[in-house]
Amino acid sequence: VFITDCQVSDWVVGECSKKCKGGIRKLTRKITVAPKGGMACPPLQATEECNKQPCPIDCKLGSWSGWSACSSKCGGGVRSRSRHVKVATKHGGKPCDKTEETE
Repeated sequence: VFITDCQVSDWVVGECSKKCKGGIRKLTRKITVAPKGGMACPPLQATEECNKQPCPIDCKLGSWSGWSACSSKCGGGVRSRSRHVKVATKHGGKPCDKTEETE
């Protein structure tokens, strides 16, 4: 009688269920040599956590203020306007556009 222990392939890693903030992915492997009186096969499926990093947060800006009064009553004056940052960029999110303009 020839005794053979179970042998399995390397894990094949599946896709993560989320792109950020913690997901789950499935690991699978196959039996490469079936057991014959020897050691039984280990589990063929498992799960693990993945993509635990925080999700990117894009910048969000408020509305533009009205234009300021012109800095000169005649010729060559400047006026400006601004807007505030409602939500700051975090974790690689889209950066803010300009928050001040002059003309």
